[in-house]
Amino acid sequence: RARGWDLDGRPIKASWSTGNVGMIGQSYNGTLPNMAAATGVEGLKAIVPIAAISSWYDYYRANGGVVAPGGFQGEDLDILVKVVLTRQNPEVCQKVIDEITATQDRVTGDYSKVWAERDYVDDARKVKAAVMVVHGLNDWNVKVKNSVQWWNALKQSGVPMKLWLHQGNHATPFRWRLEEWLRQTHHWFDRWLYDIPNGITREPRVDVERAPGVWETATDWPVPGTRYVPLSLNPGSGAAQPGNASLV
Repeated sequence: RARGWDLDGRPIKASWSTGNVGMIGQSYNGTLPNMAAATGVEGLKAIVPIAAISSWYDYYRANGGVVAPGGFQGEDLDILVKVVLTRQNPEVCQKVIDEITATQDRVTGDYSKVWAERDYVDDARKVKAAVMVVHGLNDWNVKVKNSVQWWNALKQSGVPMKLWLHQGNHATPFRWRLEEWLRQTHHWFDRWLYDIPNGITREPRVDVERAPGVWETATDWPVPGTRYVPLSLNPGSGAAQPGNASLV
């Protein structure tokens, strides 16, 4: 849609492109597709976010607690900003970095404006791309919550969705189920970038690795029939005791 020029300054069109775009990546590179999709940008047809963040608050905080991503003790939002800063003149960003450092609030851990501006879950309704969410159930860097709440929010947008949950940690499924993983991701992109009717939308929406090497499929997540189970944090089995929690 945008105007472009060749090296000699002559106007040129990207005739090599269909105009349909797909994005895939892991961790920060998986979060970028979520960011882009949450803007509702035209032309982004399919994304595969792997171990990706949907809310930066839920990466660096937890209900008011200041938490460290697995393997990165002491890191916070301002540290990440400095890591991804690649400008040749980084000094122009110093004011923004200083503001983030001052407002990220490591004292109370409150959810504030700085976190709300980086919460893509609230913008899930803007997503137009087909989304294939992928996460390791033993990921202590980007917690599974980030993908589950993204998945639940996307249900309200009505976009095509798939979900992969594997037994790995902060990694891609390449190491666990390579052939099937490649087949599904290729079909996902072929379907939405090239409009190839390859049947991917008629397959089960959810693939879950229940135990190492033991895979199951389901029509949705949570799996239909899932129920809440009271879990007492105190001695005894009384469900009404203070401190009880419910697990799905």
